[in-house]
Amino acid sequence: MSDITRTLPIPFERLSSDDPRHPRGYRQIVQPGALGLKEVRETTTLEDGIEVDRRVASEQVLREPVAERVVVGSRDDPALDAFRESAWAIWGGAVSRGSAGSCRADRF
Repeated sequence: MSDITRTLPIPFERLSSDDPRHPRGYRQIVQPGALGLKEVRETTTLEDGIEVDRRVASEQVLREPVAERVVVGSRDDPALDAFRESAWAIWGGAVSRGSAGSCRADRF
């Protein structure tokens, strides 16, 4: 038997909230996420030099993850949608009647 201690990342959550003050396609990170950190101690059993069993003996959180918070626009904006469609058509793109997100929002 032997003990192995490893430090592993803890993934952060991504939380989004709709904001009707901004048009669809708008996205802003208001709080960046940060990975957490945990220390895991495992006990391994070897037979003839080959690992046959591994069990977690203990787990300790060293740093809690910080959730990423994103504001997503939810307002319908017909004027902006019309502009995006006409600009997309002029520049040679295909026009669809899908959401405003069918055009890359960061271009206009």
